[in-house]
Amino acid sequence: MSSHKKSYKGARPKNKFSKYGKPQRRLTNKRRKTKIPDEVKEISTTHNLGIYTALSIYRNKISLEDAIAQKKEKDIRKEKAQKMCDAHPEITLALACSLIKDNISIEEHRQQKLTLEKKRLDKEMQKKLKMQNDNLQKDAFSQLSKYMEKDSIVVIEKYKNKYQTVRIKNFTPYEFFAADRKDNIEKIHRLEIKYMYERSIQKTLKKFIMVDKDVQRKRLKPTHSRDGRFSFSKEMLQQGNEVILSLHEGEMLRGTILWSTPYDIMLNLANNRVWVFQHAVANCSLMRKA
Repeated sequence: MSSHKKSYKGARPKNKFSKYGKPQRRLTNKRRKTKIPDEVKEISTTHNLGIYTALSIYRNKISLEDAIAQKKEKDIRKEKAQKMCDAHPEITLALACSLIKDNISIEEHRQQKLTLEKKRLDKEMQKKLKMQNDNLQKDAFSQLSKYMEKDSIVVIEKYKNKYQTVRIKNFTPYEFFAADRKDNIEKIHRLEIKYMYERSIQKTLKKFIMVDKDVQRKRLKPTHSRDGRFSFSKEMLQQGNEVILSLHEGEMLRGTILWSTPYDIMLNLANNRVWVFQHAVANCSLMRKA
């Protein structure tokens, strides 16, 4: 009988794997610590300079006089920045230092910020105008405009079973500018939302939304890219069709299609209007054709 041990099937070679079966990291590329010369340490301690600045002086990349002058200038700038932060707690020390360095007052900074925000908003509103003139999205544009005109309170159902009760104050093809109870405006991107409806039907609607526990256990994640999303046929989204929409988190909504766009579906669910976002749909079944 042989005295050597037999290797069992699936045995892993030694030293290549840890005891948990994971590959061990090689340490060959590990950086060696640079030994700092005593002269560098002395420069740093004597003149109260950072070790990297002292190293630059030692290597003749900068003179000692210039390094001391730069440090003094930096200390003065930091002191002024701290005073600015004390007077305006909403800004950070890093921002204050940057403003002091560029010789910009807090008022000028605020004005610049407002100007940039206005330019960004104008750009977004151009997208809204494009949406208004797009025949494929006219139903969505019309519905959002009605929410704004009537100041409707809307429930937005988000992923991870979160929801918000808001009033839509403005919108673009991609974002909603929503106000909470205290009129604080928040931007909510479409991709955060599964479906939404008016708050007046909230209690009634919950009775008609089924949940598929098997789908829920899969913990499916939404596909933000157009590639990989559930694709609807033109026949499927025909007005008047009765469908069942299965969402990523297991909700099943059965209703009749009132209208649809390339991104949205408005369902009549037991006489309740529910706006479903196509990116939230994991599957769709056609129950009855119009």
